[in-house]
Amino acid sequence: MDYDTLELHKDFSVWHYDYSIGFALEIEAEKVRRFLPKGLHPFEIKPGVSLLMINVLQFMADNHNFPAAFSEVTFSVNVIPDLMLAGRLPKFAVYVINVGVDDLEFAGDAYNTDKLPFYPTALEILVDREAGTVSCRDDLGPIFTLRNIAAGSQFERKEDFFQVFSLHEGQILHGAMTLDAESYEHQAAGPCGRVYAHPIFRGLDAENPAAENYMQLLTAREALGIQHYYRLRPDQP
Repeated sequence: MDYDTLELHKDFSVWHYDYSIGFALEIEAEKVRRFLPKGLHPFEIKPGVSLLMINVLQFMADNHNFPAAFSEVTFSVNVIPDLMLAGRLPKFAVYVINVGVDDLEFAGDAYNTDKLPFYPTALEILVDREAGTVSCRDDLGPIFTLRNIAAGSQFERKEDFFQVFSLHEGQILHGAMTLDAESYEHQAAGPCGRVYAHPIFRGLDAENPAAENYMQLLTAREALGIQHYYRLRPDQP
């Protein structure tokens, strides 16, 4: 991707990771509509159905002087993109519900958290790269257990662009990120795990005992991934 063509500011940071797995799960669009702040609207993949996005990134050590490797989970919902702000069609436009990590020292630095909502409790994030499974919980109980349901995989190097919205002090902020990695995506139909009721969803009714897959995206094991994260700003280019 030619970063100079993005109609975004130049305030971005680069992060390195060696594994990611993401899930786009079907959710009733009305639940998302009631949850979203004014000005954002759910993207419907079919009438009445939007997407709950759960993405796990395993970052390598020594990212921006943070010495330890750590895992991060981003919870978001799919929204209608703003192409005037994005400058191009994103793979997904998302509104961030919450971000959680397994090492709270990372979240203690305002540079790392930007203006995203960060969950204040450390998460237990268990990833089995070989099996393509991931589970997440904290002291309050389980949050999700999900798995890759593809029969096979064919990885190729590619870069995906995502538009990001977040609410901070009552104001909708806009940013973006790109993920560049040896990756594979599929839309195998069927249940792929369970999402539990939990405070991390900040009031969104996300509970689903048989979460229906729409899309899954995962990277090859141990392959270097590069994230460009465009820091959040008010809704203007």
